[in-house]
Amino acid sequence: MKRTVLIASIGFIGGFLLHSLFLPDFLTNGVIFLPRAPVQSIQKDRINDSEQTDPLLTKIAFNGSSFERTNVTIESSRYIAIVNMSENETMDLRSDLANLQTPRPYGYGEELRTRLDKKGQFLIWSAKNPQVRMLVTVR
Repeated sequence: MKRTVLIASIGFIGGFLLHSLFLPDFLTNGVIFLPRAPVQSIQKDRINDSEQTDPLLTKIAFNGSSFERTNVTIESSRYIAIVNMSENETMDLRSDLANLQTPRPYGYGEELRTRLDKKGQFLIWSAKNPQVRMLVTVR
C-alpha cells in the first residue's frame, strides 16, 4: 500500500515537472484569480469607407423594398453578404450568378453570404419585385 502511494506520488510530481517543461509560462506567471485579473476594454475602431480600401467582407442590407446600395464593386476572391433587415417581407433573390441567388426565401436577420471568384458584372433582383435591383461588379 505504501509502495503504491509512493509510486503514484513520484509519478504525479514527475508528470507535473515534465508538463512544466512544455508549458513554462504557467510556472513563471502563476495563477491569476478573476478578481485581480486586469480588465481590458474593447474599443471598436471605426474605419471610414475611404480608408478601408479592400474589405474582405462587404455587407449589404435588404429592407424588403430596396437594397442599401444599388451598385457594389468587389475585388475577386472577396465575400459579399446580403442581409434581410425587413421584419415583414422575406428576401427571395434571383441573379445572373448562381451563388447570388437564395435557394429559398430568407426571413428577418438571415443572410446570403458567398465568395465571388468569377470576374464580371452580375445583376441581383428580388423575385417578388423585379424592379428592385443591385449591380455587383467583381474586378
